[in-house]
Amino acid sequence: MNGLKPLGAIRASTAMLLCCAMLLLGGAAGYTIRGTQQVQIQPPPEETAQEAPAQPEQEPQAEQVSQMGEQTVSPDAKVLWRYHMACGHVVEREDAQPAIGKTKAELEAAYGVDSVSSFGNAAVVMELESPLCCPDHYLLKLEEGVLTVRKTGDDLQEEILLTLDVTLPPDAAAECEQGLCFDSLEDINVYLEGLDS
Repeated sequence: MNGLKPLGAIRASTAMLLCCAMLLLGGAAGYTIRGTQQVQIQPPPEETAQEAPAQPEQEPQAEQVSQMGEQTVSPDAKVLWRYHMACGHVVEREDAQPAIGKTKAELEAAYGVDSVSSFGNAAVVMELESPLCCPDHYLLKLEEGVLTVRKTGDDLQEEILLTLDVTLPPDAAAECEQGLCFDSLEDINVYLEGLDS
């Protein structure tokens, strides 16, 4: 087999077992000796011990911001955007994201001096003029010689619905360059038919 006699194999395995046992006992003894040492940590003397500072009650985030200096819009604020549309309607949208962390002066600089009608940490009202018609109306617009019918979506983005191949008289072309609002596509059709007569 491996060249050892059966009696030698027993002696070799016994020797190996004794070596392993001594190694384990040595490790355990070393751990026991080190493990019995105790370290005592003394608390500081009474006169040097400081009392923990009292924790103030948690204030709302808006009040914390106002205490730092100039008042800014809180992340929890209600920001109402009132868009005065070209058709005469007012469309309101609530969205705090563009105003968070801004002061009244920063909002006025970004959107116009008269844009902030109400300002506070928890509520802001913005008043903006829009050249678009509200989502309830259609816009007939002549731009670069192309007559289009447009509609404003709920996201207040204007979309071109139709491109018309119509020749307009000069006075109607001037009106359409400014943009004309209509209640329906039928009203646009009636307007264009009236130009032909």
